[in-house]
Amino acid sequence: MNNKKSHGILIMSIFSAFIIISIVNCFSQSSTDTNRGESYYKLKGYQTFSSFKFAIKTPIKLTDISYQTKHDFSLEYGGIENQNNKQNLAVYQLIINRFPAGYKGLSKSEQNVFKQQMIKKFSGLNSTKKVLFGEDKLEGYITQYIQKGYNAKGIIFIKNDCIYGLTLISNDKLEQRFNELTNGIHFY
Repeated sequence: MNNKKSHGILIMSIFSAFIIISIVNCFSQSSTDTNRGESYYKLKGYQTFSSFKFAIKTPIKLTDISYQTKHDFSLEYGGIENQNNKQNLAVYQLIINRFPAGYKGLSKSEQNVFKQQMIKKFSGLNSTKKVLFGEDKLEGYITQYIQKGYNAKGIIFIKNDCIYGLTLISNDKLEQRFNELTNGIHFY
């Protein structure tokens, strides 16, 4: 009888240990989800830019277009969706520019003054409005304009000592596309 009781206690202990391990694994798995890395975003279909720890989801793959422009950005990518259909055409552009090399040598208060000057320039653009967007509640500045007969909407924001700019040009579902674009921005 004692042997059966010992076996029952042993089985219950093992069963309890499995339950505890399962619970611990559930909690540790959900905590790593908040610490998403580049591989997580790649698996979810995002395009990643590892040197900026930045991921973005767009309906098309953005490619390097820096060779087509005269700008000197740290990164300049773009792409065209529905290129052969002028009514459904959508042009996406992403630019990233690192702060000047001397920025790191500034004191924290001087760095803050520099950032405030950049923000003042953003907010001074025509028809610009300040917004919070994305999971990270980033502070950005949205502007709307017309370019070559197409509606355009862009957002500029600062993160990790870089200026990010996203532009979407389209006469088809501009608001919907723009919201999807800004909701598809993540930092890891």
